Amino acid sequence: MFRSLLLLLVAMRAMGSVAQVCDPNGNLFIFSNYDGGIVTINVDEDIPNLVIAICTYEPVQVTIAGPFAANVTQVIYAGMNSNQNNNNCGQGNFTSSIVGVDPGIISITPPMGPPPVPIDPAHGNGYPFLIGVAGSCDTLQSAGGGNTPDEVVAYFEATTGATLYAHQTQYSCWQNEVVSLSTSGNCCIDVSPPVVNGCDPNGNVMIYSNYEGGTITINVDQDIPDLRIGICTYEAVQVNIIGPFAANVTEVIYAGFDGANGPCGNNPPTTTINGVAPGIVTQY
Repeated sequence: MFRSLLLLLVAMRAMGSVAQVCDPNGNLFIFSNYDGGIVTINVDEDIPNLVIAICTYEPVQVTIAGPFAANVTQVIYAGMNSNQNNNNCGQGNFTSSIVGVDPGIISITPPMGPPPVPIDPAHGNGYPFLIGVAGSCDTLQSAGGGNTPDEVVAYFEATTGATLYAHQTQYSCWQNEVVSLSTSGNCCIDVSPPVVNGCDPNGNVMIYSNYEGGTITINVDQDIPDLRIGICTYEAVQVNIIGPFAANVTEVIYAGFDGANGPCGNNPPTTTINGVAPGIVTQY
């Protein structure tokens, strides 16, 4: 999902303000699970000012390696670091450790000392202290005594000042695994964005995405200036743009696969976008 979202944002480059991929204040790559374990993080992408964060319930041994390991400016472990250890994974007993970078940029929370989560989400499915996650990239599902993805991200962004780049989460142990930055990132849930009063003068984007395409009517019933609409599907979609403020739409982009539409029955054979001037429509 994370990679798909990046592809959509790249395709929407012409829409004015595009999310900055590399934040000069730090780019945050999070690895989280419940059972801890032994893992090597392969820094195989040239991400500047890289901050690596690890969150588990049980202890973890982390080795940082790879051709761009020198880009790492901070490594932070925050979680329960439980004294239950990792016998359930068949790895024996050990305490959390991180090697492969300058020890001066590493911080590990004390055993059994999980820090408080800086947000209190309305969904109520997480935990007030950062102890690890149940592996689901879903805030609407109870984390079972652990933390939801938005809570994990909120803690690390607030603590490091860096911006989320990617989050790799699972439930089970890292069993002497090598995880590479280039193939990691299965969760794109960030903290709830702040309430913004007003609109962005560089353009305001609304995105509609699903897998199976179909037919959708977008009723532009709010007076949002310089409105850009993005659509991303795997199968073909017919988009009908209507409403009292449809004239506010300045660009529409379809970025997706536009595949044959079968599972939904009698649906469009190819993607079409209706209701706005053809000159502001781009289909990839």
